[in-house]
Amino acid sequence: MNRLQFLAMALALAVLTGCVNTPVPYMVYGERYHPGYDFGELQYYNGDKEMAVEVFNAPFEPSLDPAQRIALSMRGKNRGARIAFTAEPGPLTPKQTKVIIAFDMKPTDDGYGYCGGNPPGDAKSADDGRMMMVMVYCKRNAFVSSVRARMARPETPDDPTFQSMLAETTRKLLPRPLPLYDDNQREETRRLFEILGY
Repeated sequence: MNRLQFLAMALALAVLTGCVNTPVPYMVYGERYHPGYDFGELQYYNGDKEMAVEVFNAPFEPSLDPAQRIALSMRGKNRGARIAFTAEPGPLTPKQTKVIIAFDMKPTDDGYGYCGGNPPGDAKSADDGRMMMVMVYCKRNAFVSSVRARMARPETPDDPTFQSMLAETTRKLLPRPLPLYDDNQREETRRLFEILGY
């Protein structure tokens, strides 16, 4: 092995080691989908229309208008027809669907009850510098899908890492098509939702 090959190999190893040790800036996880999730219905109700977004416990200064800035940042992140996410729904905003976003809830809070009239409570105290988020898609006050995420607490809704996390969370909340499950997973999910009353 000559010197040039050795240097190239050392450089490649350094790059790989750096990639492996680079901390992940955020984590999106815990996706849940009701067996009745229907992408066609989502497109029917909200494609090229608005969709209401309700935000609870946003970890940003109220003067930043965080709810609307978060909703506007979600635009263009879903797959399929355009959806104009808005935290300021008007008379033309479809009433059949909405997205609820809650910050700094308990790690076990999956948002199942949010759609049925049990909105998130107060945020837990976040003393570890991390921010947690639960995003839930509702149809006619019934749970359809949810996803969780966490990252270091951002200063503003425009933080690039927060924006990336929000984009990935939006895509996973409203997937096209629904992630494939094998028959066992599908049956377990159906039983779980039966037990939960969904």
